[in-house]
Parts: sequence; C-alpha cells; structure tokens
Amino acid sequence: MAKAVKANLKMKIRAGQASAAPPVGSTLGQHGVNMMDFINPFNDQTKELQGQMVTVHITIYEDRTMSFR
Repeated sequence: MAKAVKANLKMKIRAGQASAAPPVGSTLGQHGVNMMDFINPFNDQTKELQGQMVTVHITIYEDRTMSFR
C-alpha cells in the first residue's frame, strides 16, 4: 500500500551546504518533519557538486517521513 502524500516541495539548495537555516529548516519544520533526516543525506549525496545550485524535489508523507530526488 502506498503512503499518503502530505506535500510535494521543490527547492533550490547549494549542493553539500544544506543547513537548518531558512529556507530548508523553516520549510520542512512547517510540515512537522525532522529536518536532519533531510540535511545529512542531502549533503552526503551532493558533496561532489559542492556549491552548485541543485533543484531538489521533496515528498512529505502523512506519517512525517520524506523522500527526495
């Protein structure tokens, strides 16, 4: 069974430099998800693109989990 989607977000973030500061922290916080569950994996996966602007699509589910691409 598929999870119920609460929100779909699209942000531009510098690769390897996501932090809890706006826009990441405030955007994820308003949906009730743990921002560190996004920040650490995002920075790890984009470290080879360090400093480049990357568009990230985040899907937030009703159970407060998320996935991104």
